Amino acid sequence: MMLNLLKDGLRRRMEAPINEGELAQHLSSSGFYSIGNKVFKIEAYGSFDAEAYVRSLQHLKINADHADVTLKLIESESTGSTPPEAWWKWEDIDTYNGELLGFGEGYCAVFNSTDLSFVFIDYSSGVIIYWANDFNKLPVNETTAPLRNILSYWFRHSTFFLCHAAGVGLSNGGVLLTGKGGSGKSTSTLSCLKSDLKLAGDDFLLVDAESGRAYSLYGVAKLNADQFKRFRYLEEFIANPHQVPEEKGHVYVNEEFPEKILNEFTITSILLPTVTGKPDTYIEKCSKIDAVKALVPSSVWILKSDVQSVEKMKKLIARIPAYRLFAGTDLEQIPQQIIAHLHES
Repeated sequence: MMLNLLKDGLRRRMEAPINEGELAQHLSSSGFYSIGNKVFKIEAYGSFDAEAYVRSLQHLKINADHADVTLKLIESESTGSTPPEAWWKWEDIDTYNGELLGFGEGYCAVFNSTDLSFVFIDYSSGVIIYWANDFNKLPVNETTAPLRNILSYWFRHSTFFLCHAAGVGLSNGGVLLTGKGGSGKSTSTLSCLKSDLKLAGDDFLLVDAESGRAYSLYGVAKLNADQFKRFRYLEEFIANPHQVPEEKGHVYVNEEFPEKILNEFTITSILLPTVTGKPDTYIEKCSKIDAVKALVPSSVWILKSDVQSVEKMKKLIARIPAYRLFAGTDLEQIPQQIIAHLHES
């Protein structure tokens, strides 16, 4: 029972107005997804388009009869099921990520005043409850990379972490591409779609710091106006043409090019793209410090990564070699150089 999650003595005011029977009437969809080393069951309650919300996760959908984690998406507006009444004071909230401080061992609660959402996690029972007032009104970066902050919270006590990086590879291994905006990460990643390389993600990945394995999360690629000029063949696959160029164009690679999706791979190296403006592409060894500067700040900024995640990133970088990918204007050379680099690794 969901109410059992709201433990007596933990926060009596967490005994939210949830009626299991009434809520069940609003169940619109459910499915199992393999995310990292866990099976998630995602249940949607409400009138919102749940399939559209988890569209970028569809390549991770599996047939299963048991889940390690149950994630309930509850739309307050259409179900009438609301989050717990706010008992906290503003000083109880971590201004960095919206997490409620001192909530209790084994639990996590996060309030987002921007999109009027509330997340409650019970780690011991493996249940996550995500209330949002209206899922249809969530910002675009939430719909192309849904649940990324929730997944980051869930995996915080494991060897896994989310990071801001792209991933491409072959069956025998792959590379992380990371760097600040404008470094050439997206262009380098998109150039691989017309090669033997496969795509694990163009923005966010789930990584196991212990095993050095990277896991795909979102099967969508995003193009800005400049990239449209370089990848003309992708224009017909843009899912949101009416929002371009005010927003980036979204190409659901997991739908349009499912054979190009790589669900997981062993990381053989970390590449830091740098745009040169010259035709040729080449790769050179770089320092671990350069890799830390490329991966950690952008992940912290976008994902609100905690101290544990930063330490896991540093641990990964300490054991994986790092290189500069000097990306040239001849886009075909980029995947060729990455493939050659993988064969040498």
